[in-house]
Amino acid sequence: MESVTVQASARLHFGIIDMSERKRYGAIGVSVEKPRFKVVSRFAHNLEITGIPESAEYLDYVHLVARKVCGHFGINEKAHLDIQECYPLHVGLGGRTQCGLAVAHAILSLYEVKAEVEEVASLLGLGRYTGIGLNTFQHGGFIVDTGREHHPICLKFPDEWAFVVGIPDGKGLGETEETRFLEGLAAKEEVTAEICEKVLLEMVPALMEKDIDRFGRALTRVQELTGSVFAEAQGGVFSVHSLEAKKLIEGCGAAGSGQSSWGPAVYGLFPALEEAERAVNTLRKKDWKTRWFATKARNRGAAVE
Repeated sequence: MESVTVQASARLHFGIIDMSERKRYGAIGVSVEKPRFKVVSRFAHNLEITGIPESAEYLDYVHLVARKVCGHFGINEKAHLDIQECYPLHVGLGGRTQCGLAVAHAILSLYEVKAEVEEVASLLGLGRYTGIGLNTFQHGGFIVDTGREHHPICLKFPDEWAFVVGIPDGKGLGETEETRFLEGLAAKEEVTAEICEKVLLEMVPALMEKDIDRFGRALTRVQELTGSVFAEAQGGVFSVHSLEAKKLIEGCGAAGSGQSSWGPAVYGLFPALEEAERAVNTLRKKDWKTRWFATKARNRGAAVE
């Protein structure tokens, strides 16, 4: 084949399940249709990396990923990688993970080399604490990451439900800061127990029964519990960059809301795309600095063509 196109979607990270002394981690999250990371690979005389202006913050990482993948799999460093779509790094939408996996698979597919996502992730140091990004890349949909040694639970997210996503100014924690805080934090056992209860006995059955109100209430509570564990690291239950935007989404009648990962990205859940789009129009008038958009869940993994 002359070229390979890989499109990987962003994910909303709903929180880590077990941050107690046992550190079993695990997490919940969902793949969304947009924003996306899109890279096209072609054969070239050398390793060449280009992209849209917004991709500038990705270029060094793409170069690193390409060299690691080529070296590990014995591939000649002769490929042109062109980033055609992307979204900001470190805003809570999993850009680094999706970039790494998309670039790796663009190279591997171009050279017709087969590799499991887990092998690529291990090579690149991805999914160290939670497997939400890895599993949304592979499967899409709603993911319950059940810990490092267990298979994830992958469920279809209702097609009719939609999200409003807002990306305020600011950045969340980077990898170095994240590692320092995650290794040092420890949640109370009762917090972990309540998160487990909300996920297993509220969110999962509500999702399968398409009960958006029940799902939304449980999701909001999980976000509050998770945020309480990370309050010291991010300046409160929610990031200082995220709090006001989250309040605005709640004011639009979202069934549930929260902060994705370390933020500043926030989200709200709505029964239909039309309602989410109306909320976006309202939010843009109230807060024009935040990037607001509506999207649906993506119930399939990354596209490789």
